[in-house]
Order: sequence, then C-alpha cells, then structure tokens
Amino acid sequence: MSPMEQTNIPLIRPAIASDAAAILHLIRSHAEHEKEPYDPEGKLEHLQWWLSLESRNCTFLVVEENKTLIGYCTFTLQFDTWYQKEYLFLDALYLEPAARGKGLGKALMNRANEEARAKAVTTVQLVTPAHNHGAIAFYKKLGGRSTTKEWFTFELPQ
Repeated sequence: MSPMEQTNIPLIRPAIASDAAAILHLIRSHAEHEKEPYDPEGKLEHLQWWLSLESRNCTFLVVEENKTLIGYCTFTLQFDTWYQKEYLFLDALYLEPAARGKGLGKALMNRANEEARAKAVTTVQLVTPAHNHGAIAFYKKLGGRSTTKEWFTFELPQ
C-alpha cells in the first residue's frame, strides 16, 4: 500500500483541545440520532479547556479519517456497589452514518476493552436508547447483554 493510500485509513486517537469544534458537531449529530435535545451554547470553551487538562477522569477517543473527525467514544472507571468491583462505563460511542459498518465501532469497543483489561477491570457497561435498534444489535453481536433497568437523570438547581 502506498503512503498516499494509507492516509485514508481511519485513525483512532485521544481527543485534543483543537478537536473541540468538530467533536461538538459530532455530539449534535449523536443527539439527533438518539432523538435527544442538545444545546451547544457555551460548550465549546468548556470542552477545549477540559481536553487541554493533563489529567482527566475520562478517556476521550476520536476517529479521524482524511483529517476529519467521523466518530468518538468516551469512557471512565466506575464502582459497582452490588458486585463490589470497578467497571468501565462507556458513556458514548458515535460514528457518522457513512462510517458505520466498517469495523470502527468494534475497534472503539476493543480500545475500551483494552483499557479495562490494563486496569484489571473485567466488566464494561453502557446505556443506549431502547429505540436505537442498530446499536442494540451491534452490542449484542459483540456479546453484550441487556438489562431491564431504566436510566434516570436529575438536573440540580443552580
């Protein structure tokens, strides 16, 4: 394969502060895909700041193809009270529609799994909307099992 052809291979890498605007575009698309409201107001500066931190409690990966971001994945370690062990919580995994079906989602899951194993963590958990049938089929194909729990969010007054 020539060096020219190699530039078309998607790269999975850690997000950096200069990615923030492109990431917000992906987040907006992700929210639309999941039929969730999303207001990007004021988020660019915060994301740039957060991505510039040397130490973060969350891993933020992006998928880059031809110098364009086409997906992202975020995950962090959590503690499972029932089982008394840490697990990796995959907060988000999103690929632009044109990037799906090419093994990139599986590659992102593999990266998350590698990080979990490196930290001696044996469980990965995530949440996806019940209507996101494509994602549900994808996670089941990878060996995931669904639970009957519902996810709740509480917005605290300012």
